[in-house]
Parts: sequence; structure tokens; C-alpha cells
Amino acid sequence: MSRPSYLTNPIGSPLRRAVRGLALALVALALAATASAQGLERLLPQDTFVAIGLSGLQQHEAKFQPIVDEWVRLDLGALLNEALAEEEVAGELDELDDAIPEAFAGLGFYDFFGDEFWFAVSASRSNPLPTVTVVARVSEEAAAALAQAIEEESDPADFQVLTEGSIEFRVGATDEFDTPIAFAIEGTLVTASSNPDALRGVLRRYQGAAEPSFRDSAGFAAAVAPIMPGNVVAYFDLPTIVGLARPFAEGMGFDASVDRLARALETVGSYGAVTRVTDQGVESLSLQVLGDASLDPSLHALLSNRTPVSSEPLAFVGPGAVGYQAGSTDLGAWWDYLDELSADLPELGIGGLNAFVADNLGLDLNQLLFDWMGDTFAAITPAFAPATQIGVMPENLLGDAVYLIETTDPAAAAQGLQMLIQMAGFMASSFADPYGEGGGMPAAPQTRDVGGVSVDSYALAEGVTLEVAITGGYVLIATSSDSMDAALQAQAAGGGLPAGLAELAAEVPLGAGNVSFVDGGASYRALAEQLGAEFGLFAGLAGSDFDFEAVERAGGALQEFLSFVADRMGGAYSYGVSDGGVLRGYSLSRVAW
Repeated sequence: MSRPSYLTNPIGSPLRRAVRGLALALVALALAATASAQGLERLLPQDTFVAIGLSGLQQHEAKFQPIVDEWVRLDLGALLNEALAEEEVAGELDELDDAIPEAFAGLGFYDFFGDEFWFAVSASRSNPLPTVTVVARVSEEAAAALAQAIEEESDPADFQVLTEGSIEFRVGATDEFDTPIAFAIEGTLVTASSNPDALRGVLRRYQGAAEPSFRDSAGFAAAVAPIMPGNVVAYFDLPTIVGLARPFAEGMGFDASVDRLARALETVGSYGAVTRVTDQGVESLSLQVLGDASLDPSLHALLSNRTPVSSEPLAFVGPGAVGYQAGSTDLGAWWDYLDELSADLPELGIGGLNAFVADNLGLDLNQLLFDWMGDTFAAITPAFAPATQIGVMPENLLGDAVYLIETTDPAAAAQGLQMLIQMAGFMASSFADPYGEGGGMPAAPQTRDVGGVSVDSYALAEGVTLEVAITGGYVLIATSSDSMDAALQAQAAGGGLPAGLAELAAEVPLGAGNVSFVDGGASYRALAEQLGAEFGLFAGLAGSDFDFEAVERAGGALQEFLSFVADRMGGAYSYGVSDGGVLRGYSLSRVAW
């Protein structure tokens, strides 16, 4: 079997996977647009530890317009509301519509979020209470509408008018907010904060004050600036949070535990991610900058260890596969770390995790799992199960997938998995029976032969079956017999990625510690069929007054809409690499705009 190019190509820019799969594509389709230079982050407080930014959304409105037009053509919003909304919910929605100020009539999403928008949470040693600050650049029409709505909908007596430099701002509480809110509208700049002093800082920097801001912080410089610009920006800084919270946790009698947890959290470091739209699709980049290795050497080593992913699991990938993920990690080492960490925290009252699990469950997880595990893991989606009829419970609730775990001791793996699966089945049966009269331990597995490989099948519950096989140095756990058969048949034939996924693999550089390849079009088409078929069941679970005709219309329209999206989705891939104390990620979901 030939090795894929992500194991043979010269390494390109080392980028770690940010967000996997097609879920990101849906989010990005709603929020993202072309990259543009950020600007308003310079107004945010320097001690910001959580931030989300949107920028340049309107620049690629034309890319998303066909999808919006299809939603409107199908009148899908109204159909879903008709099918799902109970009378009480419908009334609340009507009240919400009535509550929208008349000044906003005719304004759309891009008027408020189309230019630039930042949401930030900050705190300081002088004021450790979290402060929420919002800064946005809106359209002239939206700024005028906001000003008009404030004048029409608020009582001037509720607000105090103050100034910062030449800019007026208001501070006051409302019926919706018990704590005072400070806000200002200056031209097309709209800003608000839960802390008036934070708002003053925003306005000073806006007027040219040379004060440190979020853009000047160490976290931004390390985890965000290197991957800018982006249309959707996310930032999270654990060291800052720890530094702010630690003084308030000390002196309470468990300083040693506080110090131990603080060192672990600081080691995790800061995280930044950006998402942007290109002509090829939706692209994401991420950076996780680890803390000093001396803080928690064991955790730092675990986080930074990204062994290049092995090509061996590709032997089980068949020609019809629509998804493949693989990675390398030492789960046994992670368990040992968590065992030691819990032992260092006496306030938890459990000692080490090994002792806790042994005392309460009677299990030795090292013997049952970690002692026989290797470092390579993979998941294969061989195909998508056909959709069931409306309201009919699927025969296979778990779908079609195969999970691979490298094993260094096949005999120990077989024994450990049998015990764990049977115990899981017993617990599931007990929880399902409110009277505690479950059927006891599941029956012994049924064994069958597939091309000379022994396969054990465990019927855990109605619609829930697991199949286990051990071959070629790997444990295979399949959620259906079809999935297991496809994997073993692929192994017998030599295996390898089908052409569509192999094309994606060619984009991944050498050294990637985890990889993912997905046929986006096939995924969305399967989702369309399944949701369309099962929409009635979802509506019933939602507690709606069941209108069969409304549900049928909404289900059909939903399937048509998702099929429309599926026709535009191409393959998606992601990967991650370790660069010392920096973990880099990259993903691309191809879209035919």
C-alpha cells in the first residue's frame, strides 16, 4: 500500500488543526467572510482574557446569498416555526417581534455586524470581577437607528450622562439589567461595557490615547497576531485567568492544591483561532501557546508531544469511505498524569484515580485498557446508513463507523474489552430500567468469521450493537456489521484512501500529529436524508402539538435545503503539528460558492 502524501511530502507551514469536521463549515457559512485587517481590538482592555471578533462580513455577501435565497424561497423559517412552535412559544416569538424597535425596520444583519464587532471579557487585579465589553463598527443607518431607539425606548431618568474627552456616554440600569451598563454611540462606533471605567478606557483609546490595549497584550501577540487577519477570531487565555483568580483562592487552607492547579492551567497556556473565507472555501488556523515547561513538566510533555501520525490504519479504509481521522497520543500516560494530579489534590477526597476506580467499580483500568494500548488511533466512516422512514426507530442508532486502537498485546486487549463492553451493557440496562430490574449482564457475544478474522458481536440494547475484532496489530470496534465487513474487506484487498480523500491528504504536510479527511458533499446529503426522514420524531421529542401535515412540509423543505447546501460542499481536511511549545492547526472546508 502506498503511503499518502501527508507522510511523504516536505513539510510546509506547520499548522495545527483548529476545528474539525463539517460543523465548522455551518458556523462559518453563517458568520464568515473575506479576511480584512482588524482594528477595533486596539480599543479593548489590555487584560482581556476571552475575546470573539467578527470582521469584514459584508465583503463576501454574494458568496452566501444563494444559500440565503434558497432558505427564503422555501420559506423554511416559517415552516419550521409552524411545525415546532407550541402555542406558548409562538406567543413568545410574537412578543419578541413586537419588542423590536420600529427604528430597526429595514435593517439587516450586515448593518450591525457587517463591518467589525468585538466581544471581550476582562478583569484586573484592582477589579477582579469580570467585565464584559462590546465594541462595534456599524452602518450609518444602524447607528442612527440605535440612537433613535434609545431615545424612544428609554427613560432619561434611568441614565446618567457623562463625558470622556469630547465623547458623551450614558450609565444606568434597566429593567433587563440590574447592574449599570455604560454605552456610547460616536459616529458609527457603538460600544458598551458592564464597567464604566472600562468604557472610559475604550473611548480614550478611540480618541488617540497611547494606552496599552488588548492588541498590546502578551497573549494577543503570541496566540492571535501570528495568524491574523481573520473574519471570525477567538481568543482564550488561561494564564491571565489564573493570575487574576489565584490571589482570592490563597490563604483558605489549601494553598498547595491551588498552586498545583494553577501550574497545570498556566501550562495549558493561551489559545487563538481565526476563520476566514477564501475562494476555495472556509479556512481556519489556530495557535495554542503552552506555558513554561518548568511549571508542570509532565503536562507540558503530554501536550507538546505530537508524534507524526502512522499510515498503518489506512489498511482498513475501503474504496467507499467518506471520512477518515487519525492521531497519535499516549492515553496511558495521560491517565497516569491525571492519577498523580488527583492524588496531589487532597481536597477532592478521592486519592489517585486508580485507587478511586478500583474502590468504587472494582476495575483496574491499566490492566483492562492502558497496558495493551499503543499510541495510534483512527476512525473510519465507511458509508452512511440509509435513512429510515418517518417515525421509525433506526435499526442502528450508532450509525456506521469503525474505531481503531493500536494494541501491543492482542490477548490482553480481547480480555479487557470483553469485560468493559459487558459491564457497559449491564450499566445501560440498569439505567434504562427505573426499577433496577435490568436484564443483568448481557449475553456472551455472538462470534462470526470474516475472511479468516474472528468478529465478536455484542447486542447491548435495541438498536445498539458493537462488533470487535483484533487483527494486524489493531483493535477494531465497529458500530455495525456492515462497517466491520467493509474494514476487514479493505484490509484483505490492501486498503487505502479513495481518490477523493487521497486528494485531500495530498495537502497535508509531513509531521502532522493528527489528520482528518471528510467528503463534505456526501456528509451533507446523508444529513439531509436522515433529518428529512426523522423530522417527525424530532418534532415529537420537542413536545410540539403534532401537526402531521406541517411536519411533513417542514421535513421536506429541510431536506431540500440541506441537499442544496450539499451540492456546494466539497472535501474538508484538517491537521495539527507541534512546534515545541506551540501547537498549530489548520483546516479547510472546500465550498463551490
